Amino acid sequence: MKPNYIIISGTSKAATTSLFKYVADHPEVCPSYVKQTNYFLDSSDQERLDLKSIERYDEDAKTYLNFYKCNGSEKYRLEASPDYMNYTGAINKIKKFLESNEGDVVMILREPVSRFKSWFNYGKQQNLLDDSVDFPSYYKKAKEYKGDDNLALLAYETGFYSNYIKEFYRSFDKKRVHIFFYEELISDPKSFMIKFSEKLKLNNEFYQDYDFKQYNKTIKVRFKTISWFYASLRSFYMQHLFKGKAGVRFGNFLKNTLSPLYQKFNTKDVVDNRFDLETVNQLSQDYKEELGHLRELLEIKKLPW
Repeated sequence: MKPNYIIISGTSKAATTSLFKYVADHPEVCPSYVKQTNYFLDSSDQERLDLKSIERYDEDAKTYLNFYKCNGSEKYRLEASPDYMNYTGAINKIKKFLESNEGDVVMILREPVSRFKSWFNYGKQQNLLDDSVDFPSYYKKAKEYKGDDNLALLAYETGFYSNYIKEFYRSFDKKRVHIFFYEELISDPKSFMIKFSEKLKLNNEFYQDYDFKQYNKTIKVRFKTISWFYASLRSFYMQHLFKGKAGVRFGNFLKNTLSPLYQKFNTKDVVDNRFDLETVNQLSQDYKEELGHLRELLEIKKLPW
């Protein structure tokens, strides 16, 4: 029996890492050995955004199967690359893949102002924004941004979700596109995962006693030079060492020794920012019409925002 693929395709800063982990733990699911494969992104997008895939895309997607180390008993295969949502090239490649494979596309949406605030913090964590940039300046820069290589500055534009969901609806049968909401996942993960399981036809009994933890929370970096070195080391490992025997040993060292030390000595929790109220109100006004477009597109009367 051919497996059914679950491809979590968006959006960024909406708990896709936590969702991936919850689904990956299900005994019916074989997850990709890296959460974010980025396999279906065009090579130019991968390069420009520094979202490189370990495997090179090919037309029949045979290399995609290399991401899955399955024992053959699992009914589903899972990956989560939240930037798929925003790029037509990725949508077209996923469409081609699912023409010859069973599968579903999943998107999880977050209230766009809240997501934009999160990107403000995360952009600084990832050295995409200078520490000196305040929130009103970030809003102005992002709203006026005409580039295509800074994900933090693209956060304003990518908050207009309906523009991207329309592309999926044009490319897929709507029954294969599932839209969920970040706020429901965070507020009640058990109920969320039971609902998710029912839609994706997983056995929801698994989540009755599941231990829900939050993953990949945005943190504050103490020293950016150390952060840059750590990120570069991880990137080099993923691109050049991951598949070999030396890579296994280095991966264990990275996971069990270096990463915990880095988290302990070079990160701290983000202090709740006092976001400029005028800017927040302007953002809310910017997205007001978009919320109406979303309700109409998703055919729902009320969003959980």
